[in-house]
Amino acid sequence: MATMRFADFLAKEQRVHGMVLPFTFTPHPLVGMPVSTLRRYVEGDDPVSGVPIMRHVIDALTRESVEQPSFSSPLSEQPRLLAPNTEDNLRHLFYKNGWTDGLPIILPTEERVADMLKGTGHPPDEIVGQMTITTKKERGMEYTVEKVAINAVMAGARPEHLPVLLAIASTGEPSLPSSTTSFGRMMVVNGPIRHEIGMNCGVGVSKASIRNFISSVQFSFVAQWINRLSK
Repeated sequence: MATMRFADFLAKEQRVHGMVLPFTFTPHPLVGMPVSTLRRYVEGDDPVSGVPIMRHVIDALTRESVEQPSFSSPLSEQPRLLAPNTEDNLRHLFYKNGWTDGLPIILPTEERVADMLKGTGHPPDEIVGQMTITTKKERGMEYTVEKVAINAVMAGARPEHLPVLLAIASTGEPSLPSSTTSFGRMMVVNGPIRHEIGMNCGVGVSKASIRNFISSVQFSFVAQWINRLSK
């Protein structure tokens, strides 16, 4: 059982695992709701299927078998490149598919990504980590140096920023945890690299300036990270 906010996520997770389990959903949110509201949720209909929630629960507990669709492959193959189109149409496609954080992006063309990869000596197909919003590592969720470079281009980074962005990506930490309540992420960049790439540091670290460009890039990179890789 989960709230309706997780319905799309659970459908994707079930495809990744190659099987489907019976789920029922309640309205969202649950946190902070009075007992009377929570009782009304339980006694009402599943907002996703329209079937009474308790009927879902009883059927899952008492029926010996329930026909469920299965999936033979963990993840469907996606083309490496999109078909040629205008910049406006491609940007609309990125926004429509949720591949961005909603802010303007730079389209990751082959030429731009190749230029970004000049900022590292790691091969493009080297696996940097796995993306999951839980502590369990999942099949088919690996991302490579090239995928990190693609996100870096979209965020407006330059090749000299890539080593720091690869370090962020290697942690496997998503920008959004598996919760609908309030969480935040903080990263600390230390050492000579902060001066080499022109990060603000010390007094006035958050002030607006040209030197704050890389801080803005990192924020955009982390903000779109989970959106882009979870699609």
